[in-house]
Amino acid sequence: GVSFHTHGAALSETLHGRKRWFLSPPGDDNKRALSFEGDASQLQWLYGVLPALPPAARPLQCTVEAGWAIYIPGEWHHATYNVDRYNAFISTFTHEPPTALDDVAF
Repeated sequence: GVSFHTHGAALSETLHGRKRWFLSPPGDDNKRALSFEGDASQLQWLYGVLPALPPAARPLQCTVEAGWAIYIPGEWHHATYNVDRYNAFISTFTHEPPTALDDVAF
């Protein structure tokens, strides 16, 4: 997976495997709790830090299955964990959110 970071809006589709996502909106006061030591892995954060966080400080979470997509609004703090041994995904970065399902290319 990938540790917490931000960027512009993106649409990410999982082609194979499953990805667990952790998301926190801009302005969330829990950014410090979402960070971890630079030499720690996302797996170490998942099992070492996340369980110790109070429920109100935990990020939003979901698992994106193969064939599913997730829209990440711009500047949302987010990280991923690869649930399966092998994963393939595509991310498309955009400036505007899709306004309808027809605007999303698969």
